[in-house]
Amino acid sequence: PIPFSQFDRFISLGFKLINLLEELCIEMISAEKLRNVETLIDSSIIKSTENLRFLSSIYEKFYSYLQENNLSTRASRYRTVAESDILHHLDFKRIVFAGFNALTKSEKEIFQKLSQYEGFFCLRQKIGEFDDEKIRIYSCSDDHGQVKIAGEIVNRWYQENPKLLNEKTVIVLPSSDKLFPLLRFGITFLDETE
Repeated sequence: PIPFSQFDRFISLGFKLINLLEELCIEMISAEKLRNVETLIDSSIIKSTENLRFLSSIYEKFYSYLQENNLSTRASRYRTVAESDILHHLDFKRIVFAGFNALTKSEKEIFQKLSQYEGFFCLRQKIGEFDDEKIRIYSCSDDHGQVKIAGEIVNRWYQENPKLLNEKTVIVLPSSDKLFPLLRFGITFLDETE
């Protein structure tokens, strides 16, 4: 019998495999480098080393297939940007990156290139502190706490100086799914037109 004759028998392995392929890709590891590691597998320990040498082949075929069909994954997009000459494609006054901690090799390459851009500003936490003294760290136990504290901060700013909140004000949220809770429950003091 075919081991993966049914979809539900393959799905958990498929998720593990795609996660592994994505990690290899975003870390900019080539199929050739992966093949070199596979050759280190000791055939005296494992009877069928040929079965273990499939990863580099799958890796290479998977990303080739995506490219040939104009498809991409998160990791392949990061890697493409990291390998490209991105500075010639930028037309912004300012680019701000905030909140990155453990960087992948692709992200490091992108940040290295962007650091040469005049309007680039990267806000990263150093161990125990931030680069800018105006930054405050607030601890929250869950999403509701984040929305509540963010709403209190914005409310405080608004009470001190209502002109601080305008079309040029940017509030960076940890994820996009916090936007509507913040609008509906965190900053209820604002009128719909504001």
